[in-house]
Amino acid sequence: MKLDKEFIRLQKQIEKMSKHRETTVARNHKKVLDTLRRRLAKLYEMYEIDGQLTFDEMAKYNRLQKLDKEVEQMINELYKDNTKLIRGHLTGIAEETNLYTIEVIEGATQRKLKGVVKELDVSKTVNTEMAGLKWPERMGKHRNDVIWDIQKEIKRGLTQGDTYGTMAKRLKKELEVSTSKANTIIRTESHRVYSQAKVDTLDSISKHGVKMTKTWLSSRDERVRSQHSKMDGVTIPYEEDFILPDGSRGKAPGLIGEPQHDINCRCIITVNVE
Repeated sequence: MKLDKEFIRLQKQIEKMSKHRETTVARNHKKVLDTLRRRLAKLYEMYEIDGQLTFDEMAKYNRLQKLDKEVEQMINELYKDNTKLIRGHLTGIAEETNLYTIEVIEGATQRKLKGVVKELDVSKTVNTEMAGLKWPERMGKHRNDVIWDIQKEIKRGLTQGDTYGTMAKRLKKELEVSTSKANTIIRTESHRVYSQAKVDTLDSISKHGVKMTKTWLSSRDERVRSQHSKMDGVTIPYEEDFILPDGSRGKAPGLIGEPQHDINCRCIITVNVE
């Protein structure tokens, strides 16, 4: 029995959850940008000379050092909040995928599986490494990069004698980069957790005698990687790995273990119950 429609429906639900979380993270970045703009506006009001805030003026009385510390504190709080949001989001995906997958296979086999198959280790699923790093570690690197880049751009603007408007644009650009990096993590990790939770659940179901094959489905649009497009429709025994044209292999899309295959991947597996 083919279960394509059921798993495509689940994928759309996961994508909807991820879009909602991306919106929340972007909103948090916007709040920090607004706070930084207000802080700079106040500094320009207090210390500008002919519309310019100079490096020399800000270097007086440790003003620049204090601003650096404020930037660091704001970005640390931003990433602390976003990491908490993302962890909760990924936990929800793992739980939703596990429950839905069991219910779909129960419906297809007319067998009671809930409470029978091994309970999903949600924490392990959420925190599994990708390409040697866990997602909170990548968030930490991004955080440090953003702190450094904002501090650097402020100093550059002061050295060049930027007006407030030009300085505000510098900050906007840096926070947009930060938002993009955070949302890439959300999309990539949402897909990984979805795939991992589904595979872990199906592994447990398979051990209880349910015979299955699995099929790779791409999103079938112009954004699909050429190698993933070639995998579209490939069906193999459930226990085997998919082998991509370049020789990379893995249990499912998003779980290949190579950044060029996993980052922003939207492919899924469906299963056929024999």
